[in-house]
Amino acid sequence: MANYKLYYFDFGGRAEFIRLMFHYAGVPFEDVRFSFQEWGQNWKHKMPFGKVPVLEIDGVMLPDSRAIGSYLAKKFDLAGKDDLEFAQIEALLSFFNDFLNEIHTWFSAALGFGQGDKDKLYKEVFEPAAAKALPIFEKHIKEAGNGFYFKSGLTWADFYLSKFWQTMDRLIPDFFDKHPILKENSDKVNALPQIQKYLKERGDINKMP
Repeated sequence: MANYKLYYFDFGGRAEFIRLMFHYAGVPFEDVRFSFQEWGQNWKHKMPFGKVPVLEIDGVMLPDSRAIGSYLAKKFDLAGKDDLEFAQIEALLSFFNDFLNEIHTWFSAALGFGQGDKDKLYKEVFEPAAAKALPIFEKHIKEAGNGFYFKSGLTWADFYLSKFWQTMDRLIPDFFDKHPILKENSDKVNALPQIQKYLKERGDINKMP
């Protein structure tokens, strides 16, 4: 079995869905976490792109959360039923990244990293982008008919997206009330026995280090 080390800050962020995938698969990994101060002093210069998350696989450093997710999906049987569905997963997640880029200014302000009036940005940036994008994610779940995004069942898209919608519900108190289909998917992922065990053991992933 490969030796895995995941490098990221000591909170959820872009690495939490990767941790979920490892715990779902029951594959051991070293969860290397650090504070922002430790990152700049000890870790940034060691990373291929100067960013995290990075997954080390038998000494080889793989950067980028999407690349890591795609790699592990194939290893953990979370890549869809065939090559076509794998490509459909990639397409949906590319669409999600486009959405994330559209809402970036609001998202950064809402998290406390960016500048600007978060309430104004919510109205002017998030709401119009969400009105276009969220029905597409909801349509995928409806058409799959199983509570997941694809007809074959659980894929890495469910881990990748459900974690983000949970963050949205934390930032927007009535988010899941307005989007019950996304909540159904998030709840279904969280109800997986392997994930239940992890959720009971993990600390506060929303607290910044």
